[in-house]
Amino acid sequence: MSTIVNTARIRLSTAVVAAAAAVFVVAAPTAEAAPTRPHPTTPLSGTAWKLQASGYARTAPRMYTGSPAYFTIRNNSLSGNDGCNATGGMAVVHGSSVTFGHMISTMRACFAPGAEAIFRQAFAGTRSTRIVGDKLWLNDGPRGYWVFVAQPRR
Repeated sequence: MSTIVNTARIRLSTAVVAAAAAVFVVAAPTAEAAPTRPHPTTPLSGTAWKLQASGYARTAPRMYTGSPAYFTIRNNSLSGNDGCNATGGMAVVHGSSVTFGHMISTMRACFAPGAEAIFRQAFAGTRSTRIVGDKLWLNDGPRGYWVFVAQPRR
C-alpha cells in the first residue's frame, strides 16, 4: 500500500510542478513581447555631420580634438567648416557612396595646423558610406575612415 501512496504522491508532485512550469512559461516575457524598432537612419543629404574620429584600416579610431569640423550635403554640393576654414565643393551621392570633387576652402591661419587636413582628407575622391543611427562612416577602402555624428537640426 505504501508503494501505491508513494506513486500517487510522485504523480501529484509531478503534475503540480508541470502546472507551475506551464504558468511560468506563459507568464514569462518573450522576445516578441517587447517590440523591437530599428534605430532610425539619419539621411546623408541635408544633415549637418560633425567629425568625431578618424583612423586607418584595422586600427582603432582616434578621436578628433581640433575645433569643431562639420559638413552638409545638399543638391550635389558640400558646404562646411574644417575647424578653421569654410570649405565647399561637389558631392554626388550614388547609393552607398559619394564622389567628392572641386573642393575649395578659405585660407585663414589656424591655431592647430594639420587638424583641418584630417577633415579635408575625407573628401578626396569617392568614399563608401555607412550610416547607423546618428553615425556616418566615410571609408576610402583599405586606407582610411572618418566617423561623423549627426547634429541636431536648429
